[in-house]
Amino acid sequence: MYFHSYFIKILLTHFLHCLPLLFWSFINLRSQPIRGSLAVTCSARILGFVNSRGVVRGVGRLVTERENRADRRGFTRISSTSASETVRCWRLITKSRKMLKSLGKMFTTGLDNPKFTLQESKGQDYEVRTYQQTNWVSTTVTEMDQDSALNTGFNRLFKYIQGNNEKKVKVEMTAPVTCMINPGEGPACESSFSVSFYVPEEHQADPPKPSAPEIFVENRKEFTVFVRTYGGFANTQNTNEELQKLIESLKRDGMAFKEAPYYRVGYDSPFKLVNRRNEVWLIKPEEGK
Repeated sequence: MYFHSYFIKILLTHFLHCLPLLFWSFINLRSQPIRGSLAVTCSARILGFVNSRGVVRGVGRLVTERENRADRRGFTRISSTSASETVRCWRLITKSRKMLKSLGKMFTTGLDNPKFTLQESKGQDYEVRTYQQTNWVSTTVTEMDQDSALNTGFNRLFKYIQGNNEKKVKVEMTAPVTCMINPGEGPACESSFSVSFYVPEEHQADPPKPSAPEIFVENRKEFTVFVRTYGGFANTQNTNEELQKLIESLKRDGMAFKEAPYYRVGYDSPFKLVNRRNEVWLIKPEEGK
């Protein structure tokens, strides 16, 4: 999805900060078992192998054996030096744990999705969907660069679902993430990007009010869109290419549609590498309008 660069940059930064500690741990495993085991534990946290109680999964047997061997040799079980060396790593990990927990859910099915009804389509290369009236939480970014604007919008909304709202409640991640794009008047003009998360079913009747002024709850009336699906990681270039293909298909079939605004839509975590799902939507005008 378009926000992958933002989170990959954060995770790479955290990992690179802890890389010396990871290297140090394997150098010291034989000579200093306790320090090595603590470093392996800390390094395993980076890779997601440690639970909240500090129990290492997968490398736990290795750590336990090293600690037991150290006890028999008279080593101190936890030294102040080793503990302090893990503090920096732990602080880096803590910042990203909440992000990974929510984004990790996007690896699996079962996320709340807005309900829609498939309509008859004249072409095999697109769908026609009618979405029900639903609530979304949205933010608008005005910028020239599409990918940068989408990253900014996603970051704002992610803080909202992590509890930055008046009720201070965490809101479950949903799919898809949509972005309504109103292009600028020319190539050197800013465009308007409205990034949105679907509000999950448990909060549909009464969505938590945003604390940040740039975020708002959007009530979308029932609407019908033409949908083209494509894979890979979405970016400005391939989104525009797929949009043009959809436009050509609709003109071929004599369908009426609005060229602007249009939607760029993503369903997957940035960490999903294969079988990714992205879409572009064009709005079908209401009959009689």
